[in-house]
Amino acid sequence: MARTANGFHRGRDPYFDPTNFEKLDEEDKEQVCQIPLSQPTFFMTLLTIWTFTVVADIRKAIDTWVRIAIITPTIPSMKDSMEPAEGSEEEFVVVGLTALVKGILTVVLFLPRLIVDSYLLWLGCRWLTATPSFEDVILNAVALEFILVLNNVIFSTVVPLQSVVDTRNTQIQPREKEVQPTAKSVLSAFAWGIASMVWVLLYMYLLQAVLPQYRWDVRDVCIDFLASKSVGGPFDPRWKPS
Repeated sequence: MARTANGFHRGRDPYFDPTNFEKLDEEDKEQVCQIPLSQPTFFMTLLTIWTFTVVADIRKAIDTWVRIAIITPTIPSMKDSMEPAEGSEEEFVVVGLTALVKGILTVVLFLPRLIVDSYLLWLGCRWLTATPSFEDVILNAVALEFILVLNNVIFSTVVPLQSVVDTRNTQIQPREKEVQPTAKSVLSAFAWGIASMVWVLLYMYLLQAVLPQYRWDVRDVCIDFLASKSVGGPFDPRWKPS
């Protein structure tokens, strides 16, 4: 017997006998085969969706920070920070910010948001991996997404209406006045997607600590069992999407 990083025992490869799975009763088989890692392709799809959700929030935060802290000019006084938007009497454009305001926004707003998003990405992947049911994995993924939109819910509920209107009528500098269809602008979005998929692969095969030293042996014994439980379904090896 070998001991994993979390202190539990695990058998060695030469002694793995798949036929012992048939000695379990139906309830135990069901529980074993409901762990997400028993169906890596299906579970990786869910992890990818969750990762895309978090990365979208990270990308939005970075884009907003660049527009506020880098693109917006640095001015000596906040009294010259806003001008009326062109063609509108109600909207205003932020044309400059002091270095102090940029620093405060970076430290108080953007940096904590990136830290929370990064931690939530790792914690969400770990929570989904530890969920012992395919149905609960989907429900937990929906619950995790709610955490990301909680700031919008609080803003819409707690902030006074006048402040909400003022915020919506305040614009910040765009990254570019006109977006040119260059290779950089087209491929930058794909880079985020590729990075997300790389993270999922790294987590599944190197970083996940729910089942340390997992060797994908559960899938081998569960694939036929799950196929028998869902004939014609996505766990049936003969199933093909219509």
